[in-house]
Amino acid sequence: MKVTKGYLEETRELVVSLVEMAAEIRQLQEQAVSTPGQLFSDVRVQTTNKTDAMADRVVKYADLEELYINLHRQYLDRFEAVTDAIKTIPVREQIITIRYYLRGETCPEICDALYISRSTFYNRLRSALTHIAEID
Repeated sequence: MKVTKGYLEETRELVVSLVEMAAEIRQLQEQAVSTPGQLFSDVRVQTTNKTDAMADRVVKYADLEELYINLHRQYLDRFEAVTDAIKTIPVREQIITIRYYLRGETCPEICDALYISRSTFYNRLRSALTHIAEID
C-alpha cells in the first residue's frame, strides 16, 4: 500500500476520533456503573425508572465500545503501513510524523515537547511528506 498525504490525514482523523471516543467511553462507563440513587439525581436522565436509565447507559457504553474496537483495528492496520513507510526517512522526520499522524498530537503540543519552533515543525513535516512520497 502506498502511503500518501491523504492516507496520513485520514489516519490522523481516525486517531483524533479514537481519543475523543475513549474519553466518551470512560464517561459512559462511569455513568453505567453509577448506583440507581445517583442516576435518579442526574438531571440529564429524563425518566422516572432508574433501572431503565442505567440500562440505557450500559447499552450506549457497549455500542460505543464496539465502534471503538472496530476503529482501533483499522488504526492498527494503518499504523503498520505508516511505520513501514517511514522507516527510511530521517529520525527527526519520523518523530514528527508519528506524533502528528499516529498519535494525533497538535503542532503546539509537539513543538513544546520537542523544544522546536512552529516553522521547524512544519519544515520537518513537509520534508517527511516529500520523503514518504518518494518511497516506492
